[in-house]
Amino acid sequence: MAMKLRRSQIEQPLLADRAALVEDIIEHLEECLPKVVAAYPLGYLQGIVNESIKIALDFNITDTVYLRMFTDLRWRIAPGWYKQPQINAVLADRATSAEARFDILMTPRFDSAWEEACDYEGPQEWRGHLWEPAQHND
Repeated sequence: MAMKLRRSQIEQPLLADRAALVEDIIEHLEECLPKVVAAYPLGYLQGIVNESIKIALDFNITDTVYLRMFTDLRWRIAPGWYKQPQINAVLADRATSAEARFDILMTPRFDSAWEEACDYEGPQEWRGHLWEPAQHND
């Protein structure tokens, strides 16, 4: 009897090891966007990817394919693309699979939402917590 493994079983070790997941996504980005990846110091790139994973996990995106896609779109569209209200509403439906949510987002009715998502750019969109005013305890 042949043993069958589900994709989630195969991906589980990668999802359980954040450093390995960050490296996996960086490898994906190196294949798809080599010039972009080369422009960032490794430590900063790792931080951006790690933060992207955290944001995606907040949307219950736990499939490595869609974690890669979520992160990739931060460069291809805009770093804050997921904040566009129509897109955000779909992503926030955590009961629907990541695959189904991204399928919905790729339909023509979201074309204008993707155009608006391009406006969510700027340094504060990459690592927003680093741009918040410092709290002083004077």
